[in-house]
Amino acid sequence: GLMLSDARDYEGNARKSLDARLKAMGITKMGHRCGVMAALPELRASSRSERLERLKAVGLSKLGHRLGVLNLLDELNGAETCTRATAEAGAASGSGPTGGAA
Repeated sequence: GLMLSDARDYEGNARKSLDARLKAMGITKMGHRCGVMAALPELRASSRSERLERLKAVGLSKLGHRLGVLNLLDELNGAETCTRATAEAGAASGSGPTGGAA
């Protein structure tokens, strides 16, 4: 399994690359990027229209920026679902006949 430190490193790297992606998208203000990252958990649980409103509240006045963040969120959610599925598949195959024999 993943050690806690690995998970923390992954989280840190994910935030760093996310920050870079937001910057590349044209969201140059640090405050905006921090706001987006702080709102991520909330955004994930919201509907698309709620997300747009939330991002506007964070200070992203440009629709293009807000839509860019939404696409990024979809991408992140997809990647996460994929990683989780892979991890579960790995765990399932690990507890196969070999585990019983040992």
